[in-house]
Amino acid sequence: MVSQVERIARLMGRISFLSFWAQIVLGTIGSILLLLTTPMLFARPVAPGAAAAGPGLGSIGGLAVAVLAMVALLVSIFYTFANVQAARRLQAPRPDRPSKAETLKRLRWSVQINLAGLALGLVGAEAVTGQLTNKLLMQSNPFAMGFVDPSRFVQALDVFVVLGNTHGLFAHFCNLAASLWLIDRISKASPGSDS
Repeated sequence: MVSQVERIARLMGRISFLSFWAQIVLGTIGSILLLLTTPMLFARPVAPGAAAAGPGLGSIGGLAVAVLAMVALLVSIFYTFANVQAARRLQAPRPDRPSKAETLKRLRWSVQINLAGLALGLVGAEAVTGQLTNKLLMQSNPFAMGFVDPSRFVQALDVFVVLGNTHGLFAHFCNLAASLWLIDRISKASPGSDS
């Protein structure tokens, strides 16, 4: 018969492993999208005779905060891999096994890391979508500006920043949901299985 600690260890190992790979895949795609947009963001063409417009504070600030959210995702990925290792240690003999309190503390740290990453990603999303909204409003009547500046139109590059940030947000959400679910399962375990 399988003990409750072994069931929790297997569950934590499986869920953490799935969450780890979900974060790797989503984080890699999001990082590639953000890395592709970074050099191009500063090399926008300007129409002849027009003043250099630059990318705008919303795009640069939004991209910077989205990159910080990706850095938080790297920390989360590292911590999730450590959770997989902790699940293996739960299957060790009793003196070497982490306690229920230690395991819950580890999972709560995962929650805090992912909440910070989600907060950064949401701030980045607000800045980027605000810039895109501004461009869309200007795009409704481009001739009112007196010239046609391509950098003032929504381009595929702008959508890549949103998509990259969204992948990062989803990666943080996956691990946040997994950690909260594991905290719930471990908290409901009987008190005799905590050592």
